Amino acid sequence: MCPVSPLDDRYACEIEELRDIFSEYALTKNRLLVEIEYIIELSTQGVIEEISEDKKDRIRKIYENFDQNEFAEVKRIEKETKHDVKALEYYLRRKFHENGLSELSRYIHLGLTSEDINNIAYSLMLKECLKVYLVHLKRLIERIIELGEQWKDVVMISRTHGQPAVPTTLGKEFIVFACRLCREYSKLKSLTLTGKLNGAVGNYNALKFIFPKVDWIKFSESFIRKFGLEPILITTQRNIHDLISELLRKIVSINNILLNFVTDMWMYVMLGYFRLTFDIREVGSSTMPHKVNPIHFENAEGNLTLSNALLTSIANKMQISRLQRDLSDSTVRRNYGAAIAYSFLAMKNILRGLSRIDVDKEIIENDLLGHWEVLSEAIQVYLKMQGYEDAFEKVKSCFQGRNISREEFKKIIETLDIPTHLKRDLLKLDVRSYVGLCHTLFEIGKKWCLERLY
Repeated sequence: MCPVSPLDDRYACEIEELRDIFSEYALTKNRLLVEIEYIIELSTQGVIEEISEDKKDRIRKIYENFDQNEFAEVKRIEKETKHDVKALEYYLRRKFHENGLSELSRYIHLGLTSEDINNIAYSLMLKECLKVYLVHLKRLIERIIELGEQWKDVVMISRTHGQPAVPTTLGKEFIVFACRLCREYSKLKSLTLTGKLNGAVGNYNALKFIFPKVDWIKFSESFIRKFGLEPILITTQRNIHDLISELLRKIVSINNILLNFVTDMWMYVMLGYFRLTFDIREVGSSTMPHKVNPIHFENAEGNLTLSNALLTSIANKMQISRLQRDLSDSTVRRNYGAAIAYSFLAMKNILRGLSRIDVDKEIIENDLLGHWEVLSEAIQVYLKMQGYEDAFEKVKSCFQGRNISREEFKKIIETLDIPTHLKRDLLKLDVRSYVGLCHTLFEIGKKWCLERLY
């Protein structure tokens, strides 16, 4: 094989868990599960004759024994039918005959449309994917919190508009991202996917015709809930995919937070705040031997961008279908796996990147000590409270556009036209301690996150 996508080649081993969930084989097996359980449910709810436990076991064995060889047979039939769900129906009919279940074969796919099978199958795949995705997202949040804890006392210059601003701590900046991700983690974890089972255009036409006395709304609700899905009753031929679009957009939101995080990490590396550790066997450049690059953060940035492009396109498309149904969404939703896989791959690379950085406290402190001008905020608010209405303007004339050392800072304070006792108070200011409530905020954020993770 010569795969087109790097997800099935270069990165295949990285996303193995998702490949098992979103493969064509997995989709077909999930469809088979829905078809089989539908027949059993018809019997359980008294719509058709009772099916013995032995026969139920034989029916379910067809699903349990569905392997790659059986899948190949379904694909062989599809070459003739040019219809994947119909091919599965013909395959299942043959298996019923082979397993002494011929009298039940007429109930296969009875009164259903392909979308009744597909929408549940895809929801089951997404449901399984979310379990895996949330595990890795939780692991990443935990790591960000751990590093924040480790570096919570490291004071550094913050930057707004790329320019030096008042001091902050590494711990507080890390906990900001942990809290943002935790909020989205909670939303994603609480999301319930939906399913529908109501026939060709959502009206139960065929089912009502052949079994007029059956409460099909109650039947479909019960059947769908057995898959751990929320029933949707009012639809066209398609399920209302608004909730799936919401799910995909939540992952976009997570991606955007992670993009913000990795670009910040990249810039901290550029500033020298973090040193990159490396294996002596590794090469950073094909021509510059000295290079050690933030490749894991850069890889994550690229994959998050790809994920967003796909997820946004899919989310938009899945909310639109002509009249009661058109098939243009069919090829689109086959890309759920690829879209989420790029995000999944990015998370793995961020974790790798975080495992290969060390904080350079000396560089951080030297940078901090070179920017005493950031204390101009403290001076102007203090003087305002002492009754100096024009404090902002006076301080601005002394500090704006300058990088000021500790010695220069002291000289400026001494030249201010204010009483000596006020100067004494201002001379106590220190960029290393002017951090506001950073330490308290870190602890609040950490507690808030842990309450939502566990």
